[in-house]
Amino acid sequence: MLRVSPETHAKALTVAKALGKSLNQWAAEVLDKAAHIH
Repeated sequence: MLRVSPETHAKALTVAKALGKSLNQWAAEVLDKAAHIH
């Protein structure tokens, strides 16, 4: 579980929906990409 502010949650949900993904799927992809940068 990842805790974020309601504002961040709403923004992330908007992006995920625009991409046709669930919030969980989108967040997992973003975190996976970020983890590979470092």
